[in-house]
Amino acid sequence: MRLFQLPLVVLMCLMLCVGGCSQKSDTLKHGYYYITEEENTLKDDGPSETPTEEDASIPVSDTAYGKASYYADRFHGKSTASGEIYDRNKLTAAHLSLPFGTMVRVTNLVNEKQITVRVNDRGPYSENRIIDLSYKAMEALDGISAGIVEVKIEVLK
Repeated sequence: MRLFQLPLVVLMCLMLCVGGCSQKSDTLKHGYYYITEEENTLKDDGPSETPTEEDASIPVSDTAYGKASYYADRFHGKSTASGEIYDRNKLTAAHLSLPFGTMVRVTNLVNEKQITVRVNDRGPYSENRIIDLSYKAMEALDGISAGIVEVKIEVLK
């Protein structure tokens, strides 16, 4: 390398390092996503902490089919992308794109058992899965022993 090229290479490396470290001040980094403060805050008038039977009677706005898994125990008590603390004993789920607070009916396609969950996290990060469920939700679907189950998900609200 010629001597006059060295300062140019060093300058470019510094620019990349500094540029790669910058982040908007109004965002929080959660995993691979940048979420604004507005998206990170659950509204007071949002869905209840625990889905109710009334939630199951709401008309469906979108349906998808795929595989569901459930959170490992090591995530119990840890913060989710919404800022909520994950509780394995609540009916919650992670979805890559549905807004936090969205109610979703999940049906196990093998035994037809259904459960309604509230989206409070992002994931799953495995290409072949469409939703990650809390332990309690997967238990209600009789999917704990299988670990991964074929499901239908229906967006309720």
